[in-house]
Amino acid sequence: MDPSRWDFLKLTSAVVDFHTVKPRILTQNRIAALCNIALAAVIGCTIAVADEPASFDQLAVQYERDIRPLFRQYCLDCHVSPEPEGDLDLEQFTMLTEVRRATKTWLKVDEMLAIGEMPPEDSEQPSPEQRKRIRGWLQR
Repeated sequence: MDPSRWDFLKLTSAVVDFHTVKPRILTQNRIAALCNIALAAVIGCTIAVADEPASFDQLAVQYERDIRPLFRQYCLDCHVSPEPEGDLDLEQFTMLTEVRRATKTWLKVDEMLAIGEMPPEDSEQPSPEQRKRIRGWLQR
């Protein structure tokens, strides 16, 4: 057999082998890709369920049980009627429905807590954990 013909047959055989193997590799890759997509979907659904927002009933309970006592302890000495500091009367917010009506006020409270403006330096300060708890609740 002519050597150039032999090279041609080897090359042709390699091409044929390549084409017969390739679909199997693509199939395996597709299966792997589909498994990854399915896994991502399951993880995504799990994260979505875990991050589900609290209901208004849960927020109301948290406000009354956890947050309002902290405001009483650290804020109401100054921010109470009849002449509240900064025209901010926090005593009026006895229930979640009242808190929800004053979104801008609570955004400002969160901002002041974040930058350390409130409570003032010469006042009793919440612990870092308490400050984090208040801010976390406000941001919900």
